[in-house]
Amino acid sequence: MKVTSETLPERQVRLQIEVDAERHARAMEEAYRRLAPRVQIRGFRPGKAPRPLIEKQLGRHRLLDEALDILLPDVYREAIDEQDLSPVANPSVELVSHEPLVFSATVPLQPVIDLGDYTSLRLPREKPTVSDEQMEEAITDLRRRYGTGDDRATSRRS
Repeated sequence: MKVTSETLPERQVRLQIEVDAERHARAMEEAYRRLAPRVQIRGFRPGKAPRPLIEKQLGRHRLLDEALDILLPDVYREAIDEQDLSPVANPSVELVSHEPLVFSATVPLQPVIDLGDYTSLRLPREKPTVSDEQMEEAITDLRRRYGTGDDRATSRRS
């Protein structure tokens, strides 16, 4: 597998990934094995038809799509590890060519943030001021909110 990278603006990298022919062939064979049981070809039990007949019935593009579904996640992960990248979202993938299998993945990366000298920022603290009326009002409110009805009844009897 060959990987080339190109840095794009807005913290993105484009990876051009070329898959080995042998690995591509293995993925095509796996795609054939996955699709064969679902295809009904006259004269063959499901899953027993030869690959050329299945390719002819479904079309080579369907086999290629299935092979890409198998191959792409692993190849992409290997390319990310090889380039030592840390993506923040899924890439946008574009197929460049079928033979050899080459695709391009645009990978969004974590932004670089410069905080500057934020430790030198200071604001003066203001002391809160509470008047006696505000204090009494808050205490009265708490008494009403959390007081029980028994206290009121006993104060009336005395």
